[in-house]
Amino acid sequence: MMISIDPASQTEQDNYKFLIGSIIPRPVAFVTTLSESGGRNI
Repeated sequence: MMISIDPASQTEQDNYKFLIGSIIPRPVAFVTTLSESGGRNI
């Protein structure tokens, strides 16, 4: 399946939203735990 987007058929605002939404990285959370034996997990 191929998705094709024609920027000329979109508004500048729609193109901006698409560009920003596809490039800007999303926040990432690292969750750590400690096992009963003292081992760390991430």
